[in-house]
Amino acid sequence: MKRKKVPIRLKNISKTFPDGTKAVQDVSLDINGGETTALVGPSGCGKTTLLRIIGGLEKNYESGEVWFEDRKMDEVPTEKRNIGIVFQNYALFPNMNVYKNVAFGLKVRKLSQDEIEKRVMDSLSLVRISELRHRSIAELSGGQRQRVALARALAIEPDVLLLDEPLTALDAKLRDKLRIELDSLLTELQITTIFVTHDQVEAMSLGDRIAVMKDGKICQIGTPMEVYKKPKEVFVATFIGTNNLLHGKIIAQGKTKMFCTEGVSLQLPDELPEKDHEEVQLLFRPEDIQLSTSDKAQLIATIKNAFYLGEKTRLICTLSPDNEITVDIKESENIILGQKIYLEISSEKLYIIKE
Repeated sequence: MKRKKVPIRLKNISKTFPDGTKAVQDVSLDINGGETTALVGPSGCGKTTLLRIIGGLEKNYESGEVWFEDRKMDEVPTEKRNIGIVFQNYALFPNMNVYKNVAFGLKVRKLSQDEIEKRVMDSLSLVRISELRHRSIAELSGGQRQRVALARALAIEPDVLLLDEPLTALDAKLRDKLRIELDSLLTELQITTIFVTHDQVEAMSLGDRIAVMKDGKICQIGTPMEVYKKPKEVFVATFIGTNNLLHGKIIAQGKTKMFCTEGVSLQLPDELPEKDHEEVQLLFRPEDIQLSTSDKAQLIATIKNAFYLGEKTRLICTLSPDNEITVDIKESENIILGQKIYLEISSEKLYIIKE
């Protein structure tokens, strides 16, 4: 059941609400056909508004264009865009059973009964709930309702699939399970998909690319690894993943460049272009730090707090009165609050973000 791979192009989209809130500000974005793109960011950043504009549900944006492949969509009503939508609350019809919910959009399109039967059963099979086709919506669990909503969206064989926080209403364990199933399904169908989430794990698990939004703008777009490993600004670094950010200066020592701040002096990669005495933010991730037994280690820290997380132990450590870092280690024994530890980090794991 592979679909046509429809690319989407957004050109300079801006939307201001009547109260003056600038929900989306001059957003341009190219989405490849067959790609799954995550719009991620804090509440109120504009991600849902942007999704609704793509779907034709949000009208009267003051500027910009929406293109599906070579077709301009701004004046095309939602029902003629051939899109499947799954809302956060699923928006199922409680007076209809599972089969009738999935068949609803097909009947509106006046398909034959044989074609409706085939598409409904194919869609229910895809999401693994064929046996529930006669069940009422009230009798379904949250996970089953999510599958019904997804089957209904897929039954119309859409060119584009829009998902608005589709897993938010589920408990953590079920959310993890359905995230894996949804990823497999999207990989199989290769349908152009855009989904909104505030959950960074969900974005990184499902998205071929991630667009990080703040205040109605896209701060950065890239693969999960690009956004995680090489954030372009402080907001992206602090929003995606746990990180350490230290404020300091570049100090040149001959051809060697050092990052220096209170309690910290770290050699930087040779290729970094920063200038002597330039103020910067140094970024490094907790999992990139290694324990050392040498008192001549790069960093000497004091353990302030420790949290056992199963596969790792997370330490909150102080380098100086004004500088704390997070360290993830596999060892969990002999951790004593207040003890000094010695830490090493490769210069290749250090990234600079300018102020």
